[in-house]
Amino acid sequence: MPRATVFELFRLSLLVRPQLHAFNQQDDAQPQSRESWIRQVFQDRQPFERRGIRHEFVALDGDGDAIVGKVGKLINREENEPPERSLTEVTRDAWTASVMVVDPTEHDDGQKIAIEKNREIGASRATVRALCDAINQRYSSDRYVIEVAPIVDGDDFWRYATKHKGRVRNVTFNFIVPNMFRSVDALDKDLKKWRDEENAQQVSLKLNANNGLRLESSEVATAVDYVQRGGGSITAQDMDGKGYNSNNSIKNTRVEGMIKSSVDSIRNAIQRIMDRE
Repeated sequence: MPRATVFELFRLSLLVRPQLHAFNQQDDAQPQSRESWIRQVFQDRQPFERRGIRHEFVALDGDGDAIVGKVGKLINREENEPPERSLTEVTRDAWTASVMVVDPTEHDDGQKIAIEKNREIGASRATVRALCDAINQRYSSDRYVIEVAPIVDGDDFWRYATKHKGRVRNVTFNFIVPNMFRSVDALDKDLKKWRDEENAQQVSLKLNANNGLRLESSEVATAVDYVQRGGGSITAQDMDGKGYNSNNSIKNTRVEGMIKSSVDSIRNAIQRIMDRE
């Protein structure tokens, strides 16, 4: 029975760069949309390095709502020559790759990446971060800069809070300023204010209580929900030093069987891959 293919989910937040040159302000009358920019960028080949090792993202098909591609890593494989060559050991360069799907559309569940988990590629979060960092450098004169964060299982935080109830000493929320969540809550308004008035791209909020935080307010619930959707991260620590990090709770989806064989097989599974079923 073929094993399931597991994907991890991330959110792309496109923030508007500070204008570097006065003439760029002329472009603001009809700026390129976030969706158009993501499509442009992710339909180009995107080489990058992680830990000094060559990687590359390649789009296979970008005609539909989502861009289907693969991210590959250059590896050295130890093999043997055929018997007539005495089975001599030899090391050859090869590539290993993971399926990656990018949804560039701008709505509450858009601007989203799903990447296949692959031990040979390495940690998905580090790979996606390195790819986005390389894109930000390569397109440094463009309107947008990418911030990427995992979409997380918010229930993990609440399980941690319940298990350590009354003993959680501190919680830190690191928020990416909003650009697509169509929320009207106070947190969203405050983040937009920091963005508009101070040009902030990230805002941190730290709660401390030596005698233990309650973590029962609607404000905390709103903050957790914001991070859960891919809007930042949460770290926490209890009085015994036992910690929580939302980056260790990346949401994943499972597709039965291997789906690498064709673009059509990937497209047929996109709703499941993107956690929309």
